[in-house]
Amino acid sequence: MDQVTRHVPALDHLVAQGLLNDDPFVLIDAGCSGGIDGIWRHFGRNLVAHGFDPQKSECRRLQERESFPGVHYHAAFVGLPPDDPFVQGKSSMDREVMEYFNPWNRLSTAYAYNNFTRARAQSNSIGEDLVDEVPVRIDDFIRDEKLERVDFIKIDVDGPDLDVLRTTRDIVRPCGVLGFSLEVNFTGSHYESDNTLHNTDLIMRSMGFVLCDLSIRRYSRAALPAPFLLNMFAQTRFGQPIQGDAVYLRDIASPQYRKLWDEEPTPSQLLKMVGLYEMFRLPDLAAEALQVWRSTLAPLVDIDRLLDLLTPPLNGESLSHADYLARFMEDPTRFFPEALKPKA
Repeated sequence: MDQVTRHVPALDHLVAQGLLNDDPFVLIDAGCSGGIDGIWRHFGRNLVAHGFDPQKSECRRLQERESFPGVHYHAAFVGLPPDDPFVQGKSSMDREVMEYFNPWNRLSTAYAYNNFTRARAQSNSIGEDLVDEVPVRIDDFIRDEKLERVDFIKIDVDGPDLDVLRTTRDIVRPCGVLGFSLEVNFTGSHYESDNTLHNTDLIMRSMGFVLCDLSIRRYSRAALPAPFLLNMFAQTRFGQPIQGDAVYLRDIASPQYRKLWDEEPTPSQLLKMVGLYEMFRLPDLAAEALQVWRSTLAPLVDIDRLLDLLTPPLNGESLSHADYLARFMEDPTRFFPEALKPKA
């Protein structure tokens, strides 16, 4: 999750004040190899997380070294069963059309991986360690675990991400889901069942979420390989946009929020949204939410204190939210790049 900031003073303040003690933050992480991201641990003992990965040994390792009592790892594939109509419908997609819109086999990353024997051997050994059960639906898991609330869902399963997303639609409103982080593909066809950004975006908007961030990972063609950005066969310095991570959140400060969601957010949801906005480098959305819902939250927390914690320095000068805003209102040109150059 390279879209988050590790500096979250407003969220840290909310947790330190015990404002989430009665309503833990619940995370579903589909594709948790390596463990849940450290950013979620800012919720402290208020964190409840369920991570899924198909490697049995990886889940055992993660659980053995886990220090948070509310974090659980499950060895399972997540998604739709093979006999689901949506999965069955993929068989009618024209393979040549699919391959035209997905150049994966022509990428330098694919060439390097397929011809690097150690990587292939590792892949074969991993296959022996995978669970062989039918994929778990997220909505079924939530019902079986009797989870009344789920705050955030992250999906990154290297393939059937759209299938996994479809298993969340029935629990978004009953469980009060506040946001998603999704791996998305910029490549792909026009087919409705293809795992593409445009199909993902349609589902997310239909559920009431707005796109708040989008990263881009480029992959070069094997005809002219670009340097890798990491010490692994992955994204490259130049090339076609192939994948990225999309963050979708509720726009809780919108004047139309009640109409879209047909509900009044709870104080706890509002505070969690402030934390999520800050976490995903959206302090402006967090500030707007605090201003819109000031009367609801004022009995619980010092709103002006939170606004000050969210306010970034201006040209190296630390300012209160009120002073920062006054600078902009008096002269917005102070926010031009030339005005923000370091002083000599």
